[in-house]
Amino acid sequence: MKAMHLSKSSFASGLQCVKLLWLGKHRRDLKTEPDDATKAIFSDGTQVGNLAKELYPGGVEIVAEYYEYGKALALTQIAAGTDAPALYEAAASFDDIFVRADILKRNANGHWDLIEVKRSTREKAEHLPDVAIQVYVLDRSGFTIDNAYLMLVDNASADRNPKDPKPRFKLIDMTAKAKDYEPKLPEFITKFKGVLAGAEPKIAVGGQCDSPYQCPFKEYCGEMK
Repeated sequence: MKAMHLSKSSFASGLQCVKLLWLGKHRRDLKTEPDDATKAIFSDGTQVGNLAKELYPGGVEIVAEYYEYGKALALTQIAAGTDAPALYEAAASFDDIFVRADILKRNANGHWDLIEVKRSTREKAEHLPDVAIQVYVLDRSGFTIDNAYLMLVDNASADRNPKDPKPRFKLIDMTAKAKDYEPKLPEFITKFKGVLAGAEPKIAVGGQCDSPYQCPFKEYCGEMK
């Protein structure tokens, strides 16, 4: 079985459970469809992401389906060569790792700031590797990242209007943390590529099935003897 590329989502899957990583690449047909509550969370996350982009107006949206790697990369390179102040869903690839950044803000020196948008109101442990793998790939694929931020929903904002449904946001500087995490990445990358190139891992149902995210293959794994 030939090796397959990693994305930032599959990298996160591997951190949670290597069987989740493998099934997500090779047996998507075994997924349990998300329930209405999960679908609502996804929809809410998309809305939050779109509102966050309004804070960086004039940017270029990279429009390509999740599987259209070449198209996303080509459109990103074209957009990066313009004077657009920001890129939304910019794509980058290095060493068979493919990422798409929520927001890349162009700096005056020609470098970029990464803004990873989350619907969460607080920083969580799983956010750091998400940011770190993006910085790792972007820095090695032609984008120089000056700063990396988490953009979170700020429900405690002092100027929040309770009658305004739009969320306020707060930025958390993750630059130093992402750089500190970077030395761990090559080992994880090598491990996950090896998993994808091999047979389905044999891992029993356990706590990893629900943390940090609900696994869509839990029902399948529970049926395995």
